[in-house]
Amino acid sequence: MSAFPPAAPPTSTSNGNSGTAAPGDPSNTFSLILQALSAIYDPRSTNETRRSASEWLETAKRDPDAPAHGFALAQDRSQPPALRYFGLTMLEHSIKYRWHYEDENGTRALQQCAVQLAEGVSAEDPSFFRNKAAQLWVEVAKRAWGDTWMDMDELLVRLWGKSVIHQGVVLSILETLCEDVFSKDDTAVEMRGGELSHACVEIITPAEALARQYPTRAVGNQLRFGEDGWLKRICDLLPTFFEQDRIKDEQILACAVKAVNTMRSTLSWVIPRAIAMTGCVGYLCTSLSSGVIELQISTVEALQAIFARSHIESDEFAEEIIGPMLTGPRADLLRKVYVWTTEQMSDLDEQKYALCKKITELLSYLGTCLERSFSRLGPNAAIAEFLSLIFDVLQNPSLMVSIPVLHLWSKILKSPSFRDSNEVRGMIGNILEICSERLVRYEFLPENTDNLTVLFLKEDMDTLPEQHAFLGNYRRYCTDVIEQIVRSTPLDASRHILSQAASLFTSIQAEQAKFDPNTFSKNSPDNLRIEAQISVVDAAMKGFIKWRNGKGADPVENENDRNGMQDLYEEWCRTLLTLKFQDPEITKRLNTLCVTISTKALPTRPGLAVAVLDHLFNLETRDISAPHQYSEAMQSLESSSATEMQRLAFVFSDHFFTLYDDLERKANHIMANQQLSDRRMQAFRTLLFMLIHRAKTLDENTKQQKLESIIEPVKAAWTNPTLTEGLSSFGSFCEMLAFGSLPDYFQSRGFRQVEDWSAKELDEEGKAIQQNINSRFQGLPLRSTKSFLTASTEKIEDGSPEHEMTCLIWSRAIPVILPNLLKLVGQSQAFNDLTNWSQLPEEMQAVIKRVLTDRFWQSGISTESRETFFAKVSSSKTTYEGFASTIRGTVRQIRESCYWIIYGFIRLKDLFYGIPELPGPLSDALFSNAHALSSHHVSVLLNMSMQLIEYCPVHLRPHFLPKVVSSLFAVLDRKIGSEWEQVTKRVSEQRADDNLADEMKDESILRQLTFNAISLAASLLDPQRNGKDSSKQSAESTNLATFVLSSPQILEPLLLFITHTLRVRDTRSCNLAIRALRNVAPRFRTPASDPVHVFLADEVLKAAITSFNEPYFVDVQKDLAMLIAQIIQIDSDGQPEQQISRQVLLSLPGLSDPHARSRVDDAVANIRAASGQGMDRKARACVLTLLEGVRGVSIHEMGKVERPAFESQKKPRSKLAEMYMSGVENQGIVRGGEANLAGVASMFGEN
Repeated sequence: MSAFPPAAPPTSTSNGNSGTAAPGDPSNTFSLILQALSAIYDPRSTNETRRSASEWLETAKRDPDAPAHGFALAQDRSQPPALRYFGLTMLEHSIKYRWHYEDENGTRALQQCAVQLAEGVSAEDPSFFRNKAAQLWVEVAKRAWGDTWMDMDELLVRLWGKSVIHQGVVLSILETLCEDVFSKDDTAVEMRGGELSHACVEIITPAEALARQYPTRAVGNQLRFGEDGWLKRICDLLPTFFEQDRIKDEQILACAVKAVNTMRSTLSWVIPRAIAMTGCVGYLCTSLSSGVIELQISTVEALQAIFARSHIESDEFAEEIIGPMLTGPRADLLRKVYVWTTEQMSDLDEQKYALCKKITELLSYLGTCLERSFSRLGPNAAIAEFLSLIFDVLQNPSLMVSIPVLHLWSKILKSPSFRDSNEVRGMIGNILEICSERLVRYEFLPENTDNLTVLFLKEDMDTLPEQHAFLGNYRRYCTDVIEQIVRSTPLDASRHILSQAASLFTSIQAEQAKFDPNTFSKNSPDNLRIEAQISVVDAAMKGFIKWRNGKGADPVENENDRNGMQDLYEEWCRTLLTLKFQDPEITKRLNTLCVTISTKALPTRPGLAVAVLDHLFNLETRDISAPHQYSEAMQSLESSSATEMQRLAFVFSDHFFTLYDDLERKANHIMANQQLSDRRMQAFRTLLFMLIHRAKTLDENTKQQKLESIIEPVKAAWTNPTLTEGLSSFGSFCEMLAFGSLPDYFQSRGFRQVEDWSAKELDEEGKAIQQNINSRFQGLPLRSTKSFLTASTEKIEDGSPEHEMTCLIWSRAIPVILPNLLKLVGQSQAFNDLTNWSQLPEEMQAVIKRVLTDRFWQSGISTESRETFFAKVSSSKTTYEGFASTIRGTVRQIRESCYWIIYGFIRLKDLFYGIPELPGPLSDALFSNAHALSSHHVSVLLNMSMQLIEYCPVHLRPHFLPKVVSSLFAVLDRKIGSEWEQVTKRVSEQRADDNLADEMKDESILRQLTFNAISLAASLLDPQRNGKDSSKQSAESTNLATFVLSSPQILEPLLLFITHTLRVRDTRSCNLAIRALRNVAPRFRTPASDPVHVFLADEVLKAAITSFNEPYFVDVQKDLAMLIAQIIQIDSDGQPEQQISRQVLLSLPGLSDPHARSRVDDAVANIRAASGQGMDRKARACVLTLLEGVRGVSIHEMGKVERPAFESQKKPRSKLAEMYMSGVENQGIVRGGEANLAGVASMFGEN
């Protein structure tokens, strides 16, 4: 573009013609632009018309004369606002995308356009036009200010003096410029390094403040105009808005809001001395008292910017900024504004509610400042008034309002100077009550409740996962507060809490006389009350334990207090054991609480442990043929009691062994005289096994003989000829589990023709088959093997006598168990492979496919509640759907039990990993048919595989890992790639009648699987990770990444999988793949002939650029640019013609012509020069600039990308609010219709 003078306003000749504009005829161009804009906004236009018009407008922006046309359009006040605005966008496009093509005259012309347009704004111009004019100024400033444009500050000051409208433009310029320079990742800013940030500091800060702060500061190029600086000018302007009610004028109010917003954009980084010298806190408090809610919201955000700063501990900050804000009048102002926002909260005013939430966040920041600077605030600090205010906020019915101060209280109570003050001590009791009451699980209260807290939760949360994460954080802070209170006043607080709990439990026990199993619910009001109270007791117990291990640890001074506390908890627990509840869920929770108190709080009192164990032994066996929900709760209670007995045994095994004969006699009596489930009988056997295994008084030979005699039946079961024959082929596997007759039964009962399986009851033959399947499954030696392995490996240190005994007793069992175990894994996975059912008619194959489809509930996606889902599952057990659930559940449990057993063997280290020829058969069993599993089931396999890799001893890695890891990532690549292909196809073929909820659930699980898989891949290449082998070798020799990188058999499928993940449409996974590749790339800089180097410079670079070019990946564009820059850097040695990455770049559209070759070479040189420390952002900016025309959508244009409907509806939130809703990653997937719904969640230490 050649330089052009300001154009005279052209005359529009819009005549409705749609011909091509004649060259050099701007009137025709304006007419076509107006027609195109009209076509876009006309509701009668077709989509094709809008698309064509949009494409034409984009072409018009790229026209060589676009800047001249754009400037002329924007200047022409006779044109419609939309047309003038488009003129600004034409100029903006030229500034952003053509600046680096222009010579000095061209850039100066663009600069003059931006200045003249800002100077020419008037009150008649729409606000969006004025804001865009300011944006043009900023875009020029980011490229030229401090370089070729030195008088910008002088121009701003002159503009400032013209009118209120021009002041608004100046404020917009300053706010946007400061945001782009200090708060955003902006490519143009990054290309300038630190020049712009230094320039902003220069013109914003008063000269006197800079001189005092940096007395030896050298003054370089004179960028500032005048001594005041913009922070002082804005502070001086702010009071004028409140003179003579000027604030009531719409334009004055808009300017006032802009002024405060501009202050906010500077207050997070400007030096504290400037904040103090300008008195901006006082001016903001005046603004806060204005009563104009729009201005108050902006003011609170500006104050937050000050008090949310890090490094607030300096004396200057404390005395000159924090202290004045916490004086009596200002504390009173904060209270008045807060109280005003809470008036009539039941009749929600959204603006007042938004201000209320922001005020409490400000209080949280102020409280943190107060806590850190308490000793330096001086006598005028209104500490008592502030604490009283945050106590009142804590009681607010909105949890979103109260959580910032709840979090603050959790920090204040850890500070002795606050916690022991009279003001806080006077509030402790009430704080304890509030936190105790709010431990109720609000998410399980009835949806039609009129509870104000629940109504606010619905207002504040967009999705159930957000709500669950938020409430989890809220409860965590509540328990933290309770814990701190008990820690500071252990005896009084514990006595109060335990007394309240005992009263509640006793009253609910009395109500249980009316208990009806037919109306049982896990989330009944009684259950929710008891669960909340148990959480209070649990927090109190943790506080007592911390006191006991800290302040109360002195063996002499605190002995009486310590014994008194222990007596209190023991007496309370023994009383609890006497309470009998008919509700199994309540019984389960109280049993767990008693075991926790015994093992955690009172580990030196085995007498209580014996009483708790006796209570668990005497658990009444009830009729489990009752209603489904009650029956399942009874089974859960049985399972839980087995776990609790083991928890006791882990801690008190020595004492329990002294009672071994009595316990064995009692267990045998119960098993002989009561109708117990297999699970409960195995629990007794496992307990006795544990006591022998961990006994320190039993000689080793006797112990070995006893333990081997216990597991001998397990070994015999695994070598049973019937089992071996049943695993010899897929057909015999089906016969062994009573699946052989399924196709005939499906055919004869017309399963194919029934649409709703849950509505069709099974006949007697179906129920008999169902029972037979369950019976055959129970006959497999899975539960006993799992239980004894757990008992002999959990909570046992490597190298201990117990671990040596474990290895001794299992050394003879593993070779016996492993052959059929691996066959069982393989056959259970093959069951899901539809090719194994290909001999059936197509209609039967369709039935089998449906049988293999899991039912599951997913938080945030499923349209029904969790309770409704479980109720539906429970009520369908004797239906066709329940029959299908029995089949797939049986196979799943076999598969996951086998995984658990393999995990148990993993813990035996060399005994397992050192088996000759193990890697091949193990990999075949685990991965040969894994592609046929659903994404969720592959996730379970992946979890186990992670442990398989982690625990491998260093010296056995070459023997074990190459085959296992390569097979794992080959199947993950196949499975995940094919699933994402299906997702893409389904989206492209989506119809109105598709079941979107099911598709969303499937896609969500796939995203989680992809992320878990790429997380494992990235961790294998992480140089900081060494695995879990405890052998004492050098860091280099034990480094897992070093081993992986040196093993081509592992590295090839690993890199291939990571590269394919760059193309997966999941932002988290793509981001992690980028990081993994960036970790690897520097290791393969040379030689260029290295196959990994070639792969990175060619295939990885192409994948990165392809994703870079797609709008979906706009959120990771900058990360992709960093990866591209790094690949160019490692490939920049040698002659340009030999650089693979250069050839890839030159093959791209727009970069393949000879004219662009020099641009590519310049970019490569700049990227290579930016490879030093701290230069990553500049290298990234070079890539973004080079590929500007390649990427599908610019980051600056990302607002134009169509986002999911849900995303566009999300409520705007502060960073603090987002933090309180963090932890939403796991979407809460729960399967239905099968036993052990947790799958193998407890497999890796999760109970």
